Amino acid sequence: MVPKVWVGGLPVEGVTVGVCEECADDRTKGLLGLNVSSQFLVTVDTARREVVFQARDTAQDRLIDVAPWLAIQATATIYPDTRVEVRVTAENAAPRAVREAQVGVMCGEERYAVKLADIGRRARGEGREPAAGTDCEDYRVALDHARW
Repeated sequence: MVPKVWVGGLPVEGVTVGVCEECADDRTKGLLGLNVSSQFLVTVDTARREVVFQARDTAQDRLIDVAPWLAIQATATIYPDTRVEVRVTAENAAPRAVREAQVGVMCGEERYAVKLADIGRRARGEGREPAAGTDCEDYRVALDHARW
């Protein structure tokens, strides 16, 4: 992770990077990924051989940068009265805090969103969501959204 990347005069903080030495040659020094370019409105003008990056008005999802650093686990508790509660924990291995994350949980045919907030750097966060009357014998979990 690098603390900040500048695209022109526009900063993007907390960028997860990958290194591929075999991918570089004399003409190519690196590849700008979607984790950076998706933070901007990007216009490609092939006639002018120009790429224009414009700042967006609102903060964008940082799922691509955050996901490699969060280990997500979930458990579903089924109570005798058929109530179900889904508990999600996330271990943040990143050197920076995760401000918010949303984990999608598929229980049977139902989908629930469990929100996690303020997961400190190298810390653990937890969230719970009641999922009344749902068959949660099998469930799937995925990180849907996240921001530093």
